[in-house]
Amino acid sequence: MEKEKVIADFLQNHPLYSKVEIDKYFFHPMRFYDQTFQFYCPNEDSIQTFKLVLEPEKVIEETGGMASDRKDTLDSHMEDGSIKFIYHYSGQRQYCKKYKANFLINVFSDGPIPGLSIYNSFQMTGGRGGKQSETKVQLPDHRLFIRKIGQFPPFEIKPDKEIISFFKETDREFYTKALICLSQSFGVAAYAYLRRITENEILRIVESLCEIQSQESEKIKTLYKKYQSNNQMNNLIEGIYQHLPSGLKSLGTNPLKILYSHFSEGLHSEDEETCLQKAFALDTILKFTIKKINEEKYELKHIRAALKNLGH
Repeated sequence: MEKEKVIADFLQNHPLYSKVEIDKYFFHPMRFYDQTFQFYCPNEDSIQTFKLVLEPEKVIEETGGMASDRKDTLDSHMEDGSIKFIYHYSGQRQYCKKYKANFLINVFSDGPIPGLSIYNSFQMTGGRGGKQSETKVQLPDHRLFIRKIGQFPPFEIKPDKEIISFFKETDREFYTKALICLSQSFGVAAYAYLRRITENEILRIVESLCEIQSQESEKIKTLYKKYQSNNQMNNLIEGIYQHLPSGLKSLGTNPLKILYSHFSEGLHSEDEETCLQKAFALDTILKFTIKKINEEKYELKHIRAALKNLGH
């Protein structure tokens, strides 16, 4: 994922206190200036494009923006060469600038990152940021992270209607609890809930694949009937891959195998951060799988209706 997309995804989708590794390009507060991302706008009741601005905006402009890279303002380096800063940014709706979302962002490194200078890798453009030049700095292996420590309007828990309607009633409750845990960065609990949902729903996913009514779905039905007689889930999951719809196979790996492998794992001694990362990943793959199945059903239904109207 490109460095800008990581920041966009972080602003839109990550709850408070979750930690995300970012490119060292963002070692300075002004590097976030003018980054765009998608966010909900209540004025339009829809997702719109927003642009990130360092607050207070007037003060930043009056001090010369990029020229404020001095020891007394916007300094990001600690005495030992590590990076650490907390700043208030607003996300302004790009089209009209009438609505703002606010973020208190903490950026920090896990060790010294010497040699970073905003002047030898960043073009000066009148205080509004710019593009990276050809100058490159060789950096050590220490990493840079970003964390939200404040957000208004607050991070909302909005289960995807398409996903929640797919689940059984009990799993709908589990899914809402999983999202609540994600919103509070409770990784172990979120991961446990999502594993339970996956365990409960994976056969429903296979049953939905059988309902697509295609040549491949007939082969999936045969594998499913075999599973019903021997209960060998591994064989079902392995055998089904070559018969999946192209949308699911586009991943280049078997999403059902990935889902199944995680619900059969124990939590063991995984820490909160690791479980939180796994929970986000598991949720993403689960949603992708369900949506691709629904898309396939929808497309085939309408194509068959069109063919019928043409006398075929």
